[in-house]
Amino acid sequence: MQKIIKKVLFALIPVVVIFLIGAGDCSQKNIKYRCGSVTRTATNSKDTLYSGTTKDLFGVDFYSPGIGSIVGQSGTILKTFNGGLNWSPQTSGTGMDLKDIRMLNKDTAVAVGKNGTILRTSDKGITWGVVTSPVPTDLNAICFTNSVTGYIAGNSGVLLKSVNSGLTWVQLTSNTTKHLYDVDFSDATTGCAAGETGRIMRTTNAGATWDTASSTVSTDLYSIDFLDTRGISVGAGGKIVSTTDAGANWVGVASPTTNNLRGVKYCLPKLAYAVGDNGTNLIFKTGWTIIPPVTTVDIYGINSCRINVGTNNYSLPSAHEIGKDGRVYIANPIPTSSVDTCQNSAISLEHQSTSCKWCAKVTGFTPSTTVPNPFTHLIVSCTINFGYAACESSTEEMIYGESLYDVDDVVMAYAMNGSNFKLQLSPTNSGPTNYNTFRFYLMSADYENVCYIELDDIVCCAGCENEIIE
Repeated sequence: MQKIIKKVLFALIPVVVIFLIGAGDCSQKNIKYRCGSVTRTATNSKDTLYSGTTKDLFGVDFYSPGIGSIVGQSGTILKTFNGGLNWSPQTSGTGMDLKDIRMLNKDTAVAVGKNGTILRTSDKGITWGVVTSPVPTDLNAICFTNSVTGYIAGNSGVLLKSVNSGLTWVQLTSNTTKHLYDVDFSDATTGCAAGETGRIMRTTNAGATWDTASSTVSTDLYSIDFLDTRGISVGAGGKIVSTTDAGANWVGVASPTTNNLRGVKYCLPKLAYAVGDNGTNLIFKTGWTIIPPVTTVDIYGINSCRINVGTNNYSLPSAHEIGKDGRVYIANPIPTSSVDTCQNSAISLEHQSTSCKWCAKVTGFTPSTTVPNPFTHLIVSCTINFGYAACESSTEEMIYGESLYDVDDVVMAYAMNGSNFKLQLSPTNSGPTNYNTFRFYLMSADYENVCYIELDDIVCCAGCENEIIE
């Protein structure tokens, strides 16, 4: 048995590496590359995915790093089980444009759209059923504060609420006739809906009453997202406003664009993304900056799955974007300044055995009081389930730290207590057609400093040729 097929060191900067490393049967010749090879390395702030459709896509949601859904033009619904590497169309039963979707769990999701359309599935999207809507008005956005309580925002001031996981909906008194384009909550009772002419409606009693909050702008606000009591709303002309008190007060924020911003996602205290017309892509760390565009077509929405790190309910630092003509991308937390670095850390990935196991090792990691906001946590995510254990055949301690979070074996977080960190990773799916993507995020204790590396398209197969394909 060949113990280690390939070992490669990567600086912990935004790097995308396609790996084809062996364990399983590699005799199939229909795979694109020979296994056991590094086939491409590149720095990427965004990954381009293939949706399989040319329909405009308006709404996206991910329950986990691997399981996600997209909705769009003419009743389009797409589903992925591997982080967007592959998308499968689903039969929605409607020709109406679908504007937004939320996943309550692996099986249940609710989608909304034009003319009061509400659809619901409880079998992973194999079948979608029509839910009676109390209004015929266009419905633009949906959110859930937990697995049972949800809200919908629509045109002409429409706000709806469900208390049974989207099975039935009732109309709320919104106190506005302005179109409302998005809705989100900072906790179970406090939320805001953003819309036409800068209107923000706010509730502090789970939707029983809504009052106007001053947004400080008079242009349309198309999207709103809360991290906790901190929130961001974006809209026409590149306008950005933010709040630190759950939407009671809003202030204008300097924006580097005048293009319309259609979507925003607040992932971590100092990490957010905004997307919009003409391929506009912004990232926030200490301020908003432009990510070099990979397209000139309009981007309509962005979202990321929720994760619990420590006692905080945040979102995964990488986010999926969707837009015109079926475009799908992943935005990643790249450095935006000379001090926004990875503190000289590095990661190695070693293939360990024929049973499809790798040893991931962080090196050069030295927490120090002389380094501003040093890294103290490691988050590992995978597009499919994976197992973890101590690396094989080593005399040194393999795992430093404490497991903080584990949901469906796809996201795990560790507190870094030493200068070295090793973790054995073993994807549950093997074979030359099963592609796995691992993402590693080094974070500071306050989750304000993030360093990112991605290992993309990892395939398990045997009989690998130990060579690099140019």
